[in-house]
Amino acid sequence: MGHAVHIVTYPTGQEDIVVHHAKVHRTGPFRPETNAKIGPSPEKFLRDLALLRLLRRVIQRERIDIIHAHNYEGALIGVMAKWITGRPLLYNAVNLMSDELAGYRFIRPAWLAHAIARGLDWFVPIFPDHITAVSPELKQWFVKRGTAERKVDMVPAGIVPEMFDNADPEKFRRRHRINGRAIVMYTGVLNAFQRIDYLLRAFAVVSRQQPDALLMMVSPLVSESHRTEHKKLADQLGISDAIMWIAPHSLDDLPSYL
Repeated sequence: MGHAVHIVTYPTGQEDIVVHHAKVHRTGPFRPETNAKIGPSPEKFLRDLALLRLLRRVIQRERIDIIHAHNYEGALIGVMAKWITGRPLLYNAVNLMSDELAGYRFIRPAWLAHAIARGLDWFVPIFPDHITAVSPELKQWFVKRGTAERKVDMVPAGIVPEMFDNADPEKFRRRHRINGRAIVMYTGVLNAFQRIDYLLRAFAVVSRQQPDALLMMVSPLVSESHRTEHKKLADQLGISDAIMWIAPHSLDDLPSYL
């Protein structure tokens, strides 16, 4: 298409995801992520500073025209890079910090986390030259709180439809010996902001009405601390025997699970 795309990111990632049509720049040698920790941490702040330094170098060396910042940390780093380099900034918004920050349990007490989150949700949309929101609800949130509608477009997360062409769900029914059981499935990360607790409590109701139902928790990342917490709640609800925890899985396997 005549564009050169450069991805600036952290050293960790998933080995099975191959990036095509773009050059990847990492802040350090690649290493597979084995026990993912999503959210803020002292180590993450240092990694973000390294990411900002690398982004500035790539912008100058490669003569980058536009900064495309993905997600919240990308937006904060992108804003600083915009100030330093003067390049226009496109922000790909996928969430609000007011929905998530307190759930990471990094900032205490919770009221302080909520206050900081509200401040970030006000601050971040001011500086991008344009914003793409992944849902109509997120776009409307920006517009209702003062962002000009012409500055925000709704662009849903992209997929490759062909990845579902050869899905083989029976493979996993055989592997996990599911037989003919009714399945409730969740795919995604296990962090608190996903409200897995709601899902477990809802499944407890389902399980009482349909005792042979199976809840499959399928996650692309291993997160021991969150899984341990959710298993504890499942024990309290009496549904542990009706839950299957699967992590990690490859992107290629996801269509067959679904």
